[in-house]
Amino acid sequence: MSNIKVIKPSFEIIEPTTNPVKKVARMTRICYRSEAAASDEADAKLISNCIKRTHRSVLEHGFVSAIFSGAPIDPKLLEPFGANLTDKAIKITSDYIWNNFDCPDRRKYMEVYGDNEIYKYIDGANSTQKTYDVYAANFHTWLRILDDFLSASIQKKYLLGAVFMMALISRMRQTFPEVFGGLYDNINEALANIKPDSAFYKICFGEKEKDGTARVVSIQAFEKFFKLFDMVVAPSCGKMTLSVIMRTDRAVTHELVRHRRGVAYSQESQRYVNYQNKGYEVVWPQMDPVKYKNAEFASVPVIENGSTESVVKKLHLSEDGCIPEGSSAYNTWAAAMELAVNHYEMMRSTEIIIPSAEEGKDDSVITIPPEVSRTVLPNSFATTIGVTWTPHTFTNLMYRRLASDAQYPIRSLLSKVLIDGLKNKHPFFENFPPALIRRWIDLVQKSGILTDGDLATSLIDYQNKRQENIEKHIREAIEKAKAKFEADEKARKERMEKQKSAAAKPSEENK
Repeated sequence: MSNIKVIKPSFEIIEPTTNPVKKVARMTRICYRSEAAASDEADAKLISNCIKRTHRSVLEHGFVSAIFSGAPIDPKLLEPFGANLTDKAIKITSDYIWNNFDCPDRRKYMEVYGDNEIYKYIDGANSTQKTYDVYAANFHTWLRILDDFLSASIQKKYLLGAVFMMALISRMRQTFPEVFGGLYDNINEALANIKPDSAFYKICFGEKEKDGTARVVSIQAFEKFFKLFDMVVAPSCGKMTLSVIMRTDRAVTHELVRHRRGVAYSQESQRYVNYQNKGYEVVWPQMDPVKYKNAEFASVPVIENGSTESVVKKLHLSEDGCIPEGSSAYNTWAAAMELAVNHYEMMRSTEIIIPSAEEGKDDSVITIPPEVSRTVLPNSFATTIGVTWTPHTFTNLMYRRLASDAQYPIRSLLSKVLIDGLKNKHPFFENFPPALIRRWIDLVQKSGILTDGDLATSLIDYQNKRQENIEKHIREAIEKAKAKFEADEKARKERMEKQKSAAAKPSEENK
């Protein structure tokens, strides 16, 4: 196989601090094998084209958080939006406006959590504010929700909600212009339908001009109201997701993508990648080295030094389960790979004629394109796939694919991802209790993939320390809340006693 490279599966865990836009761009380039063309300008153009062409699945690799304040908005500032919103019975906050919007996508795909560190973004290092919620979702979900909320607010004449959403879109656009830059077009399209006699129009401009003409509607007219809302947009923390780029065979990726709910995938496209230019790679076939520990593979007949007769040797699987090179099984597989590549080359060089539709013009001659030629490529053909998991989706995957009855290649690859993530203290793994990590490590050890007992013990010990720290913070928070409650209760009782004493004390008039 002179023109075919035999490789072993590999992976790379993307740094948790990677900018979500950069992560999306890198995952997108996997599909086209265009990593060499990466740059800030080229990446922004690539993402913009994906959004325009509705190829938005790549956006699911980037997670963004929006933080909304629970502090009440000044009722006087709400007067232009209607008397019903200034009712003292309603506490208008950013959270109230956001949660007044009912959206299935938000319930299904958005995470809501609290983080003490997040308050410092808004109130400074000495913040005591505890009324902010953090809403995290991928870029794709955010685009759908922003568009739905804005459209629903304008249609239902929920003016405050519409302005709130315009403010949020502006923040998103300012923070991640590569992804949300085009949303202003949606806003302008929606605002163009506003009639001059509507309340919405009056909020923008007031009454008509003296000559009766109406001004052009633009988002800038709403910016005077953006100060109402206390919100922050930022990349989600590293605990939210785990993103990995894997180089493996198509048999493994076929199994991997079966776990699809809430998981983002971007895979190398055999339709758009021309392997005549990129080269041919196949993945060395593997078998379970524990289950087939004593299996013997016959070598092709060989002649030993000083001998005139050929002999057949007995070969065994390598430690990582690779079929031994030089065995009949390996040679059969290698011959099949070479034949497949030869057929691919033949397909790519086969010419077809497209008759001209116009008289007098020559017929066109083209070769079979890659999207058709790829049909002869085997499961062993190498492919790159980028994956982004949330804690829930990763747990389900590991439960299924670390089991002893799972196919060894995917079990081996995911086990190594787990070990590497734990060893390098990826913040994503703080979500998992030590008992679950211990169970996974046991499965990896039984598979023979992790043979270092000291490493296994250290990984479990570190996870125990993580859990202890989490429990410590929870206890401290409970004690702090308890102390505050007791102090408030003591102050309340003192006020009651003072009021009773004042009521019992005779007034000067009674004297």
